[in-house]
Amino acid sequence: MFKVSVPTWNLPVKALFFLLVMTQTSHAQLLQPVSGRPLSESDILPADVFSRVTLVRKELELIRTELGRVSFPVSNIQVVDTAPREVYFMASALYDKADRLAFEYVKTSEQYIKTVDAASIKPYHVWLMANRTFRRLQSVKEILLIPEKSVELISPSSTTPSDVIGLMIKANQELDILLSQKSSPADVFQQVTLAINLNAQLLATVEDSKRIPDQPEMIRRKTPEDVYRRLALCLELLRNISHSSNLSVMDFDIDSLYTGRVKPGDVYALATLLVADVSYFHALREQTKDAAGAFYPGNKTPSHVFQRVGILEAQLKQLLEFARENPQWLTAK
Repeated sequence: MFKVSVPTWNLPVKALFFLLVMTQTSHAQLLQPVSGRPLSESDILPADVFSRVTLVRKELELIRTELGRVSFPVSNIQVVDTAPREVYFMASALYDKADRLAFEYVKTSEQYIKTVDAASIKPYHVWLMANRTFRRLQSVKEILLIPEKSVELISPSSTTPSDVIGLMIKANQELDILLSQKSSPADVFQQVTLAINLNAQLLATVEDSKRIPDQPEMIRRKTPEDVYRRLALCLELLRNISHSSNLSVMDFDIDSLYTGRVKPGDVYALATLLVADVSYFHALREQTKDAAGAFYPGNKTPSHVFQRVGILEAQLKQLLEFARENPQWLTAK
């Protein structure tokens, strides 16, 4: 077993696998879905995840009130055509923050990991991660002596992954406010590096490509919103790659991305979603080799991250050109 520190991307990764922190809790000990549906891959719906994340948000509000922190922000990001894998990666980011918050108060961090195939993630896996977040928040409530218990409500069975990820983005923003060690440019830099490492292995299978393009010149005094906008351009490239490859990835209301109040936590969320889809491509391209891990880089500024995203952007442009000429490239054996 590995000892995991937050964030978890400092572990070596296989391209089609995503590493997540696990406890030794058995299914019998888990708080069951409020819908009464069996806790199995075939039965859990996005509605169950929505209910559990709503419960998490209620717990976050209790903790926020107890700590006397400012009111939570409201996310205006509109996400559509979302797949469970994208919700899962956002759920993992939420869990990382919950584990970080628990460490700040309880002084313990969970330390067990399990691999999940990035190409076969289902609402069941997202529910498990959301429940794991809920359990970490319970340990914080115990330390803070918060006696109130939140009530979980049943959500409509028509709830979609896009509904869930919108709620998950709000919860990530809310949890970030409670942290003493908030999401930083270094965290975003690490996520972008992971995406670069995954793309490098994809490009290794493409003739005459440059796996790691030259690093662009660094431009000083960039802001989190500058990084956010460049990541949004990368997501647009990913959508174009997927459309050329006869696949689907999430879509955004682009106007909703630019609120004028972008924080590092928002940038981290966008980078996490980008990693989700790059990992999916990597899972489908069977010729790819393992991707190197992304280690915590130490102190970074938004300008460093903006520069790093420039490498990722250049990689994605190469992949887009290749996908347009070879639309079956992600299913080639």
